[in-house]
Amino acid sequence: MMNPADLTARLIRCPSVTPDAGAALELLQSVLEPAGFECRRVDRNGVPNLYARWGARGARSFGFNGHVDVVPPGDPASWTHPPFSGALADGMIWGRGATDMKSGVAAFVAAAVEFVTRTPPDGALVLAITGDEEGPS
Repeated sequence: MMNPADLTARLIRCPSVTPDAGAALELLQSVLEPAGFECRRVDRNGVPNLYARWGARGARSFGFNGHVDVVPPGDPASWTHPPFSGALADGMIWGRGATDMKSGVAAFVAAAVEFVTRTPPDGALVLAITGDEEGPS
């Protein structure tokens, strides 16, 4: 079983400040492909994106959409924990993107992997993840 909290911390450790989300998308691809997702990068106009699909084309589909980019963290000295540490303290995961929206992406990626592994659906599951929700694109 994939641990979404661990995946959240690992995503936070990817300093994916808009529009540089490459490491976070590569991490997600490395998690999704072993579960049978067909992954491909769909980068457009300097914006990094990941499209992942499990199941046949043309099958009824269910999808998730999210982003892994974050706004600049500002002065790291003003943070309780370093902004890209993914530190676990006081029962919380700390870092830039912990709530918007690396934890959400980690939750749906973990759920998707668990779902297709344990109870493969008769349709398709699609994940569209962008690296530039926070920027001008």
